[in-house]
Amino acid sequence: MQSDISGVSTCRIGEEKHETFKAFNGKKYVQYERRHENGKLFTGVFKSVEIARQKYTEFSKKQG
Repeated sequence: MQSDISGVSTCRIGEEKHETFKAFNGKKYVQYERRHENGKLFTGVFKSVEIARQKYTEFSKKQG
């Protein structure tokens, strides 16, 4: 992400960041990250922000 510093996420607890980009195949994707209240970073590349948020919800439920 452009907000990373030397490849390290600057995402704070409870914060959500996402960027849309076009891949080499011409399709658009979203790079998404959100830091859980326990400090663990959830990050990934998804087809949409909505899908990313759904995956984060699943991740968050497993964190307790």
